[in-house]
Amino acid sequence: DKDAPFGDRLATALTRVRGQPILIYANPWRLRDGARLAEVGLRAVPIGEFGGSESGENYRIFRIEPAP
Repeated sequence: DKDAPFGDRLATALTRVRGQPILIYANPWRLRDGARLAEVGLRAVPIGEFGGSESGENYRIFRIEPAP
């Protein structure tokens, strides 16, 4: 459901992933405080970033894991 909160949509998507899930995101400010992810028992750990995409956006890469 595209109208569901981001944390809920991410948690649902992670139930379909095997192995170590990662998230590549162009707007990491939504993940900055982690409160929305913590609500569903997750946290995003920054592991890298890259810029210079064709669209001019900068991306950050996060490892998604259970919140402590």
